[in-house]
Amino acid sequence: MCALVLGCHKYGLDPGEHSFSLWSHVGPNVDLIPVTSDNIAPPIASCLGDLITLCLLAGVSYLYVNLLRAPFVLVIIIIALFIGAIGWAFLANKNPHVKPLLREGWSPLFGAMIISNGTGAILDLFVSRYMDYGLLSVANTSGF
Repeated sequence: MCALVLGCHKYGLDPGEHSFSLWSHVGPNVDLIPVTSDNIAPPIASCLGDLITLCLLAGVSYLYVNLLRAPFVLVIIIIALFIGAIGWAFLANKNPHVKPLLREGWSPLFGAMIISNGTGAILDLFVSRYMDYGLLSVANTSGF
């Protein structure tokens, strides 16, 4: 991302003192807009963020699949994550700006998780009862 912004600045695509040397046509009946680092960086940042998230998820899942043969390592990882979560909650509780969110912000998250798991259980029940129902329903993403 830094290289993208610096490249836009080098080639005069940066809003500021430089003149806009490159213009992009958006569509019919729409004015031309300047191609600047402000117009280029956000879409690329969102794509890179998704790509990095998928790569991290794939890497961690690959490690977990390989660690299934050594369950004690998984137990150590789970205990470390649990202790870390308690420690981070304790540190977040000290911050006066985050403290109300720590107490009140979890209920919507857990509510959404319960609803998602409930809909997955209902979908699984219908798919097991009516074999062709799975073809008509949306993909099951709740883990059931």
